[in-house]
Order: sequence, then structure tokens, then C-alpha cells
Amino acid sequence: MHRGEQALYCDWDPFDFSRDEDGAGKSGAAGDGAGDGAPVHERTLSLLCALCDGLGGAVVGGMCENYCSDWSAWQGGVADLLLWRPRPWAAAAGEQQLEVRLCEVKGPNDKLSARQEAWIDCLVRLGADVEVMHVVNLGT
Repeated sequence: MHRGEQALYCDWDPFDFSRDEDGAGKSGAAGDGAGDGAPVHERTLSLLCALCDGLGGAVVGGMCENYCSDWSAWQGGVADLLLWRPRPWAAAAGEQQLEVRLCEVKGPNDKLSARQEAWIDCLVRLGADVEVMHVVNLGT
């Protein structure tokens, strides 16, 4: 990750509005969010809209098209992490425009599956910023 980036590990459902943005279960009254004072569902929806805008319509549309055309072929293999940070010029202007990157994480003895390669190829063709990060064990 780069300085200022935030990450979303894609192992929780961002459309589950009963959970906080970090995926933890929501406690307290429904719609009573912490942080900026906005209800959880409003903050989550706002973040999802900003992430979709940062990815771009071609990328989001292409992902939806893949899922709709053949769910069983495309349901697995999408990148592990969705990283984002405010675009520097947008942050200075007080706007919420995000720079978004998809990242697949591989361990020392791990390699990309055919599905992961297909997703990466598709996303790159659609114009997404995609990266494969290789974790290295420095102790060996």
C-alpha cells in the first residue's frame, strides 16, 4: 500500500448495511452511526458511490456484465484488496474523489489461478489500476 491509501478486504458484503465500514457487526440502534454522525448506511452508500466513481463506469459496467453473463465463471478470482485514497487535487478542493486500485496478494509459493488471470486481464482492458503484490518471507 502507498501512503494515504485505505484498504477494503473483499471478504465482507459492502451492501450489508447492518455492518460498519470495517465489516464489524453494528451495535446500537439501526441507522445510528458513529464517526461523522451520519448513519452507517449513508456513509457506506457514499463510500460505494465514491469507489465506483473512482473505478470508472467502464470498469464497474464491465464487472457487472461479467457477473450477469456467466456468474459461475466469474464469481471467484476478483482481486483480494480494493485500495483507495483521495485524489490530491480533489482533497485540496474539499471534494471526495478517490484514486482506486485493485490488488491481488500472493504468498511466497502462490501463483495466480486461471480465474484471477482472467479477472486481471479483463480489468486492465477496461482501464482499471490493477496490481499483483507478492509477499516475501524475509526470515528465510
